[in-house]
Amino acid sequence: MDLFSYRNGITKYPDSFQTDSVSQGLKNRLWSCLNRSYFKDIYYPDIYGELQNKNHFILCRLIYDRLLKLPLDSLPREGKKAHLAIRNYYLNDTKRFEIYDLIEFCIKHGFKPYSKGFTECANKILTEEFSGFRIVGGQVTYLTNEQEISAIENALTSNNEISEHLNTALQHLSDKNKPDYPNSIKESISAVESMCRKILDDPNVTLGAALKEIEKSGKITFHGAEKQAFSNLFGWASVFGGIRHGKMNSEEIYPEEIYQEDARFMLVTCSAFTNLLRVKADKAGIKIK
Repeated sequence: MDLFSYRNGITKYPDSFQTDSVSQGLKNRLWSCLNRSYFKDIYYPDIYGELQNKNHFILCRLIYDRLLKLPLDSLPREGKKAHLAIRNYYLNDTKRFEIYDLIEFCIKHGFKPYSKGFTECANKILTEEFSGFRIVGGQVTYLTNEQEISAIENALTSNNEISEHLNTALQHLSDKNKPDYPNSIKESISAVESMCRKILDDPNVTLGAALKEIEKSGKITFHGAEKQAFSNLFGWASVFGGIRHGKMNSEEIYPEEIYQEDARFMLVTCSAFTNLLRVKADKAGIKIK
């Protein structure tokens, strides 16, 4: 149930997602989540004055050195003070992109068993605070639809080669300094092509021929709408064929017509396709190697 101030119109919900800025409330809640996940044991030194859980202090040093690029001799040696130095930087001086940089850095370099719990906690906060971003595959990505996130996350658990294409697509899409939307689309389509090759056990089959070959095998069938969607996907593959086969770079094809929403749509669509193909292959008794 809404709180008093919201019910009576005193406090209003945001009328748009937070994409170009981060409210103080969102920043505070994300820090609390980071703190619980990656720094919770930093206040408990052992009898020799060293940290009981050294992973947390090591992470502080990595943040100070590699992310903030500050001199390490200015980082306090005492765990509590080192933690406070990171906290003060985060809460007082950070811009939007620096906050999300810190989140990605902690996921990458922090104690791995904490990553899943942190991601779930952070995504819940991002949703509740109307952020336009979510954490998918360890990266902060412009996504707000939970079904889209689920499709991508499921696809990222596929065969290494397939998930590698999708991870690269996600990286191109999420690059804050120089996003590459055409190559993001290329990698998304390549993930579907890779799945088709795994199903057919043919490393050379192209996406255009794959549907006919899969159906010809008689093990997997597609409904009419699925065939049409596959055909439309092949249309995109044809447009981006030059990039996919190294014949031209991404700037030579629609240099001003490919936008973030196009790349995001293809990432979600291709993720859903790989999930569909994986399920159908599993039902047909085909093992994806």
